[in-house]
Amino acid sequence: MRRSMVVLALCGMIFAQQPMAFAWNSTGHRVVAYIAYKQLDDDTKQRVVAVLKKHPAASTHLRTKGNVNGTDTDLNLFLNAATFPDDVRFSHGPNRFHDPRFDKFHKEPNHFVDFEFKPPVKMPGDPAIGDTILNTYKANVAMVKDENVDDADQAVALSWIIHQIGDVHQPLHCVSRFAGKLTLVANGDRGGNGVEPFPNPRGHHDLHSYWDELLGSDSEANTPVKLQRDADAVLKAFPVSSFSAAELKGADDLKSWALDSFRSAVEKSYDPLDDDLDSGVADLPDGYDDAAKSLAKQRIAMAGYRLASQLKSLFPK
Repeated sequence: MRRSMVVLALCGMIFAQQPMAFAWNSTGHRVVAYIAYKQLDDDTKQRVVAVLKKHPAASTHLRTKGNVNGTDTDLNLFLNAATFPDDVRFSHGPNRFHDPRFDKFHKEPNHFVDFEFKPPVKMPGDPAIGDTILNTYKANVAMVKDENVDDADQAVALSWIIHQIGDVHQPLHCVSRFAGKLTLVANGDRGGNGVEPFPNPRGHHDLHSYWDELLGSDSEANTPVKLQRDADAVLKAFPVSSFSAAELKGADDLKSWALDSFRSAVEKSYDPLDDDLDSGVADLPDGYDDAAKSLAKQRIAMAGYRLASQLKSLFPK
């Protein structure tokens, strides 16, 4: 085997072993959930909360998570359910926990779908098959609809639905770029995880984490007042009237939403950067950060409105 092929093979092994980053940080996911919750009528809220109260972590993590809870216990339950699928992934951090009882809920592939991006072609290639967000989301919706499913399992599936609708609107959770030294690596750049170092004033220094944290770091939104401030900024920038009824309609098939995220990743995440990203990015192009923040707010607002629409469909009056 040629030396270059050996290097590429080793790179593939290294990248395959590294975990994916989050799709939006806790702040992003909680803002999505907050926006959705505020769109629901009281009857739908009560139905959603009644299911979440059966969650295996309802009396522990979903009730006591960190210092981010306010006085509205139902809202707290909803917001904490939104981050549960991420929280069980790692045992470190101020708002995460580790409890062996919940290890089985850690399902890495369920957070993303990697449509292949092979520059200069900008059409999506086939995504990897298996337990991607597209397949598992459908399964979670089916579980919530099935009256014969155990209450606790329904509640976990509902927390995944709340989380996955947020996930699929993060552009870099629907793409993997294959170019340069990553052309032959099995997973490409894994949605920008392989693009490092990357200038990020908010935290982790890779392209994927930069996009996760565009609404701000978790430490900047670790109280109800700060979280509402961030949510209100998104609502002001992108009120529900910014979107058509067709855009906000709930759907059991996330593929069209994922493909929209893919296009956003190509056009807004990758294209403004240098063509060769193998060695990372030293400086952001002029205007990149402002454009990225604006797109993040638009995607998070859309996710919140779409989540509300889906919940109204799942829990009709």
